[in-house]
Amino acid sequence: MQLFNIADVNKNILIKALKNNGKDFEDSVIYTSAEYFNIDVIITRDKKGFKQSNIKVLKPNDFLEEYKL
Repeated sequence: MQLFNIADVNKNILIKALKNNGKDFEDSVIYTSAEYFNIDVIITRDKKGFKQSNIKVLKPNDFLEEYKL
């Protein structure tokens, strides 16, 4: 875990995620938390929930390849 920062989820993030009106609440929570904590990359197997993302979204294998881990 020395290579990663994990974004926290708190009450404020959950409230903002509810207001985002995303189709998938879990994706909205992930995106809102990543945005709040200025995360560089969201790693997910389900990229379709992040089509409008201003944050880079990668599948796990693509992340490992791009960052040579």
